[in-house]
Amino acid sequence: MQKKWLFAGLLVLLALMTACGPSGKPSSANTIPTATPGANPGGAATATPAPTATPVPPTQVPPANAGIAGVWAGSAPNGAATHAIIAECGGSAFAALTLPDGSSEVAQGPGSHTSATLSGIAYQNHAPAYKDAWTVSLQSSNVLQVMLNRQPIAKGTAAKLSNTLALSTTAIPGAPDFSGTWNGTQNTQTDQIPIRFVISQCGPMINAAIYLSQNDQLPSSPQETGLGTMVNGQMTVETTFSVSAGYFFYDRWSMTLAGSNHMTFTDFTHYLDPGDTTPDTPTTGSADR
Repeated sequence: MQKKWLFAGLLVLLALMTACGPSGKPSSANTIPTATPGANPGGAATATPAPTATPVPPTQVPPANAGIAGVWAGSAPNGAATHAIIAECGGSAFAALTLPDGSSEVAQGPGSHTSATLSGIAYQNHAPAYKDAWTVSLQSSNVLQVMLNRQPIAKGTAAKLSNTLALSTTAIPGAPDFSGTWNGTQNTQTDQIPIRFVISQCGPMINAAIYLSQNDQLPSSPQETGLGTMVNGQMTVETTFSVSAGYFFYDRWSMTLAGSNHMTFTDFTHYLDPGDTTPDTPTTGSADR
């Protein structure tokens, strides 16, 4: 009797092993696939394909320069400029321009990111020689058109010139911060007199209003205004002092930041009045803001 029960148990064990795979888990060959709802209207089981990768387009990088600000250069022996440093601050643009003859000037005017209309004075032999009207406009991300309308102040020939410059870099050269109101003294040959500078700055270029002493008092309005940029490590501004619609003398101011709120300066004065034999006069001074 025990053998019969043993034999029956072996048959049951054999049946269970046949229904399962080698791992002891139910064999897929003996299971009924379950249809995924909505995957197949007929209800039959289908294999789910691997998802197809969607190609990702390369990142669209904007042009390195999207405006007129930057350093521009080119060869233009008969053009308007061979080099330009342009900075924008708010709605105003400043440009330090080098002309084909090697002379340079700073111009300022309204700018709209892709173009600007600038005004500057060209000096020759310590005297204002030309009133220059500049127009710069972006032709592409790395091409700038420069146009110059030059009008003589006293004598000379009017000219209209143009050329294109290529972008060298969008990194505008830096400069110490000269912006603000500076009050100080200027050392003359016989005395120390008060002086004031009111400076606005955009990048390495400035617009300076200079108040000169009159009977040891500063006037309510500046007698000299001018544009400048860094020259040999100093902020340099060219101005003229006018009397009765004529130019009386020329000043070249060279400023050095000697501390966060202290500067020293040198003023080179050349007298322009016809018949004035006063020799060129350099003076020094300092100011604080």
